[in-house]
Amino acid sequence: MGGIAGSIARGLLTEALGPLTSHIGWGTLVVNLSGAFMLGFIVGFIATLPPVKAERARSWYLVFGTGFMGAYTTYSTL
Repeated sequence: MGGIAGSIARGLLTEALGPLTSHIGWGTLVVNLSGAFMLGFIVGFIATLPPVKAERARSWYLVFGTGFMGAYTTYSTL
């Protein structure tokens, strides 16, 4: 489910940026920078949680961090 949502979000954002008018892939750049920021925020947030809540948050990390962010960014191509 996270991968589906991430792919859709990437497609919508890339489409919203319009066609490429230069040699820079602006869609890829914006998606990867925003994805790296969001992933760093998620990991940092989970690290500050108490152990009991952190265990529950790890399940959501798999859905959002691995699934959504993997499909949203080009990390999934690696």
